[in-house]
Amino acid sequence: MSTLTIVLLSVGGLLGLAVIAYAAFFIRTLRATAKPIPIDTRGFVRLAAGDVPLDSDSPEPAMDVWVPADAPPSDVPRPVVLLVPGDGPDWLLRKAKGWGMFRSYAELCAARGWTTVVMNHRSSGSYKRTPGMVQDVRKALERLRERADELGLDPERVVVWTFSGSAGPVLAELISRPVPGVCGLMSFYGFLDLAQWPLRVPPDVVETYSLPRVLPGLEALPCPLYLLHAGKDRKPVTKGFDATRQALEGRDLPVTLRVGAGLKHGFEVLDAPALSEPEILAGLDFAARCFVGTG
Repeated sequence: MSTLTIVLLSVGGLLGLAVIAYAAFFIRTLRATAKPIPIDTRGFVRLAAGDVPLDSDSPEPAMDVWVPADAPPSDVPRPVVLLVPGDGPDWLLRKAKGWGMFRSYAELCAARGWTTVVMNHRSSGSYKRTPGMVQDVRKALERLRERADELGLDPERVVVWTFSGSAGPVLAELISRPVPGVCGLMSFYGFLDLAQWPLRVPPDVVETYSLPRVLPGLEALPCPLYLLHAGKDRKPVTKGFDATRQALEGRDLPVTLRVGAGLKHGFEVLDAPALSEPEILAGLDFAARCFVGTG
């Protein structure tokens, strides 16, 4: 092995560790911030069911189901927003459904009369265990359909809202292998192209779970797709968004591409309300259109 190769591998490894360290710090910030979204929700939400297991054989991962505070158990079935936290180490993701950021989103959705489900999922292990993370999302959707009557859910009106590192794999999976009842797919500051990850990702995983790799092979989408890119995001995330935009050029597909020019990754926590509120509300409006079939 040449000296140059050793140097390049060492630099690549250091960059990969730096990205992982940044991700861990960022997720810690989200976890530690109490209800950060700067929109008054006035306590519209209550926990209808907590720690609902995704798999009957194991209590973890699990999900929490939030409903409007005044919704009786026998209420008319409500549309559902499933929130999928970003990626990271297993120890950090284990309690993601309890982060204040997602409680804030539950409040906002409840204010519109929707149910919000926040799930935990397994880590992708720097995308080497991506199928496990994606299968957790599929299991969550299956459990919600199975328990729809009990929880007062409308299983035919489900929007899956992804964030950060989970976005590319989950969206690629759900548009190429659709799940019944999913009427809208969303991403906020999503990492969409696994080829941009600084550590090596298996080629078959890159091709199967990267949004810009999957889109060219599809003639149609199963439901509308909404992608919000933070304009001040890191280069790997930006490159993935640009590759996705190029894959969509000249195609008549129900995709909304939006760029928040002044936004950071995790803008709900890190940016001023004047910047973050319009984007959060625009995302909620998209979900509302999906629920009425006009996403």
